[in-house]
Amino acid sequence: MSNEIDTQFKRYATCPYCGYENWDSWELHLDDGHEIETDCRKCEKTYLVSCCIDITYSSSKKEE
Repeated sequence: MSNEIDTQFKRYATCPYCGYENWDSWELHLDDGHEIETDCRKCEKTYLVSCCIDITYSSSKKEE
C-alpha cells in the first residue's frame, strides 16, 4: 500500500508532503502551464505547483 498523496488535477493546490489543500490557490497568480515554488501553510515544506486551465462551453437554442 502506497502512502502517496494524490495531487494531480485537483481543485486546489495540494501539498505532496502532508496533503494540505490550499483553498486560496488563486492567490498564486499562475497562468496555464506555468510552474512555481510555494510553501505549504501547514507543514511549511516547499513544493512545485502548476496550473492547468480547462475551458468548457455551453450552448442553447436561440428563441425565435
